[in-house]
Amino acid sequence: MLKYPCPFSLNSHVLITCGLSAHRLSLADEPLKRVEREFLICADNGNDINALAALLIAVSMDSLDNHVTQKIYSVMPGSGAVLSRGNPIFEHLFLSKPLGFPEGFGNCENSSSSLEIIQIIPLSERERRVVSTEGRQVLEKRLAGDLENLLRFDWRTECV
Repeated sequence: MLKYPCPFSLNSHVLITCGLSAHRLSLADEPLKRVEREFLICADNGNDINALAALLIAVSMDSLDNHVTQKIYSVMPGSGAVLSRGNPIFEHLFLSKPLGFPEGFGNCENSSSSLEIIQIIPLSERERRVVSTEGRQVLEKRLAGDLENLLRFDWRTECV
């Protein structure tokens, strides 16, 4: 796992897996399609970095153990707070292209493969319903419109 300063906020950081993409994973619901992927979390410095790292490891290990990963723009359903001692409102995870980064940051391609970088964003039940009823674009637009709030991770204000 790597830690970098967040490019769009001074008091924040980016945690990103390193090495997950060495494993070609099947996509859920499309077992013949293989992807190379890394996960990232953006959060302000007020968040518990160890808890965030543990979440990244848990999501990554679930993918590795099952040799399957969720599709981009999927919701990983949960039951209870996404982080221990976290905000119980946010119990689901949304897999998104990285928000707040330059266009194309989430895709790295060469002649033989394509790597996706996927941002993990905690979701409330109300936000999950927005994704299922209004579409993920509505949620992403709201989240991207307030990046400072998004950086509060599971202590942010719901965007619905």
